[in-house]
Amino acid sequence: MQDLFKLIFLFCILSVQSFRIMNIKKVLQRIKSLPDAHETLQLAFSYLDGMGVNRNLSKSFETFKLISDENDVAQNYMGYFYEKGIHVDQNHSLAFYWYNMSANQNNKLAKNNVGRCYEDGIGVSQNLTEAFKWYDQSDILYPTGEYTGKRAGILDIIIISIIYKIFYGSFILDIIIISIIYKIFYG
Repeated sequence: MQDLFKLIFLFCILSVQSFRIMNIKKVLQRIKSLPDAHETLQLAFSYLDGMGVNRNLSKSFETFKLISDENDVAQNYMGYFYEKGIHVDQNHSLAFYWYNMSANQNNKLAKNNVGRCYEDGIGVSQNLTEAFKWYDQSDILYPTGEYTGKRAGILDIIIISIIYKIFYGSFILDIIIISIIYKIFYG
């Protein structure tokens, strides 16, 4: 009788172990079937730009959204979609939320976007001090700190120099340095 109990006990242990192994295999298969975040990001860009696939902003948004919880680049693009109202209702508060989330993960472009939001009052109260702080953290080498694709004019440089003077110090030296940088980059 004791041997029968041992056999039943052994059978139960083996059944549980077998079940665990099956579950582990299922979990591993599920992990392998999930797309890599980098691949998903590339797919989102493909839909956004129409590279290799038909341009589809809806699919681009949904693909960015898939990995937006863990990927700072996707978070920055979620901000872009909400700011511009692409595939979603325009929502500046959500745009700022996503830009800020990405910036807090040290995404330099997102830091620039947060600075621009503070500068222009997009989704947040206008605050030039905060804007300048975020532009300074972004480390992107443009005369105004902004990475928007537009070139800075001399007036932009003077305004930034004045803001810098108010908060950080020397005015004349800054205009000279920024003017030299402007000449180097923009002729």
